[in-house]
Amino acid sequence: RKLGFCSDPHSSSTMADVGTLLIFILTIISVVFCAVKQPSVALPQHRFIPCARLHFAYYVMPMVGVLLLLITQRITFQNVIDALVGDSNVRPYSVIALFFSVSYI
Repeated sequence: RKLGFCSDPHSSSTMADVGTLLIFILTIISVVFCAVKQPSVALPQHRFIPCARLHFAYYVMPMVGVLLLLITQRITFQNVIDALVGDSNVRPYSVIALFFSVSYI
């Protein structure tokens, strides 16, 4: 028996891990697709808005992926908060602030 693996390949934790991995991979594919193709959908015409299109931005797709993980209960809201706030060793918001400050130089 291998350490760290479930003996039953169809156990709920294994299926949950596969679901999480699937959402992660689909999020990456959707980000790349939206960055390359810039897809849009025509909205139904309305008398006040004659022709409207809904554009999918590549930077929205990671948020959709996080929302899917939250909806399917693969992560908790506390996980999201902890990832944004960080701990005493790593502070993600300071890394983002550093990135923005260096990118404008």
